Amino acid sequence: GDAGITFTGAGTMTASSLTLVADPSDDVGDAVLTGAGATITISGAVAITDTDTTGDNGYAVITSSGTLGIGGDLTIADGGDDDATGIASSGTVVFNGTAAQTITLTDNTEADYSDFEDLQISNSHASGVIFANYPFVDGTLTVDADSLLDADTNNVEINVTGVTTISGTVTVGTADPVVGATVTIASGGALTCNTTDAWTPGQTIIINGTLTWNCVTELVLATLVVGS
Repeated sequence: GDAGITFTGAGTMTASSLTLVADPSDDVGDAVLTGAGATITISGAVAITDTDTTGDNGYAVITSSGTLGIGGDLTIADGGDDDATGIASSGTVVFNGTAAQTITLTDNTEADYSDFEDLQISNSHASGVIFANYPFVDGTLTVDADSLLDADTNNVEINVTGVTTISGTVTVGTADPVVGATVTIASGGALTCNTTDAWTPGQTIIINGTLTWNCVTELVLATLVVGS
């Protein structure tokens, strides 16, 4: 049957690691952690696993409307049944480790996206936060000062619906760079692009920091503002 825990109000839950595993043999075998406005802090690794390939049985999910802080690696292993396995956040997910963090989604049928509402990168390790799969952010993306978001190592596209603010560093490879409404590179921030593809999102980019364009094709933007 289902297994779950719910935190409500302004309280705080802290754990050294978290593992959620759905029962593939049980049609109600869900494993759920819910933070209803609470702050959940996992200092170590988070593993969310669903081995069901049929879509008929349980799923494993974190739902959070507050702040979910993760200090270790995040691994979402979905059997490919197109269910709710993963993070269903309407709040903010913060990757705040002191060592390098790798974010991995394994999905046998879908497009290998890691989905978030608001995403904050707050990791000052030299290797930062490394995405193994495409991060899809429905809200805002914030990269704090002295923090690194690495989308270059595994050549992933960063998809953002809302505003992106880069006070630290973002590196992107041959996939498309940051796609979203507005990208602001704050003073002291840096976006380094090593793509061989054209960047044509038609968005606004505001540069008060550094944009390094190691690309061989075109850059097409709606608006470019430098030094505002």
